[in-house]
Amino acid sequence: MCTVQNTGQYGRHLNVWDWTSHELIQTIDLGPEGLIPLEVRFLHDPDESEGYVGCALSSTVFRIYKSDVGLQIWPTFESIIYCCCF
Repeated sequence: MCTVQNTGQYGRHLNVWDWTSHELIQTIDLGPEGLIPLEVRFLHDPDESEGYVGCALSSTVFRIYKSDVGLQIWPTFESIIYCCCF
């Protein structure tokens, strides 16, 4: 696992919006391993409410899914994705 110096230059939050009312519903903090969340990909099945977000700086992939308390995150692939720091 790579430790990255965070000097406040990088984002690490996911903002969840209600597209109908244009209101911010939830902000999810991905923590120090979730710097620069680059893209969110949802499953191809429209009946499923889960997806993945890839973070560019730390090469971490988080699984996001809907639960009774809103969207939740779960770090995935940490055992197979390694970051080399020089």
